[in-house]
Amino acid sequence: MDFSGFHGTDLSNTLSIINEGFVPSIGNDHWIGEGVYFFLEGLSRMPETQAENWAIAQSWDNLYNKRRYNNFVVFEAEISVIDELCLDLRTADGIEVFEYFVNKFVEHIQKTRRNLNFVDGLIINLARNDGVLIFKVVIGNFFIKFTKERIERINLRTANCTICNVMESNSTIISYKVRKTGTIS
Repeated sequence: MDFSGFHGTDLSNTLSIINEGFVPSIGNDHWIGEGVYFFLEGLSRMPETQAENWAIAQSWDNLYNKRRYNNFVVFEAEISVIDELCLDLRTADGIEVFEYFVNKFVEHIQKTRRNLNFVDGLIINLARNDGVLIFKVVIGNFFIKFTKERIERINLRTANCTICNVMESNSTIISYKVRKTGTIS
């Protein structure tokens, strides 16, 4: 399976990404586990715009009530993974595998969930750390809050994005390039 993904971030990260690659998100509170996140065409036909909107929304620092950065970059990555190493949560088979992990780790979920609003990322991380999950990429449809949703405190269950988490970027991301840069107004 080959597809394009779009990743939005602070423009100051550009050189380190070009020279060293993407830095994975770490922790149990991410949508589908630890890894590098990309917006995909799926529920939206504009994943590049979603990556831009994500970078803009992430620039805001709630603690200090100001922007952490004023310029963004959107990368386009070519991602390649064999079907057997991709957990696709948009399919019945993918959900069946995920539910297996939920049942396998139910006790650990009960102990940890008080610290998390959602446990999807925790479940994926537990499965990977247990050596059960051999997937390199996880794909799913999720509701993601961009600037408008954050400002207006809109929280929906209806998914608005298709995202993927690349867990092993060195073997899965074939190439990437800067697709767009901009200033946040």
